[in-house]
Amino acid sequence: MDDLLELVMDVLLEGAAETAASPKAPLRVRIILILILGIGFFGVAGLIFWVGLDTGKWGLMLLGLALLTGGGAWIWYKYREYQRRRKRVDKKL
Repeated sequence: MDDLLELVMDVLLEGAAETAASPKAPLRVRIILILILGIGFFGVAGLIFWVGLDTGKWGLMLLGLALLTGGGAWIWYKYREYQRRRKRVDKKL
């Protein structure tokens, strides 16, 4: 049963990630999928951090904090990249 659940989740998450990155999918669908994947990622990272706090295990706390920090840094980097690309397009017009 665990293998079946793992297979289904793998197919769903992989399909959502590929669709979110595909320019062929409508923008609204891509945004919704990106939000769902982001909420899932930050939810799991937050849960790992919280369990580390609750049990007093420093390893879990550091792992959760690293995941949260890394995810936040990646979002910041992508946002800055988007802003730079947008400025270049505006200059060309």
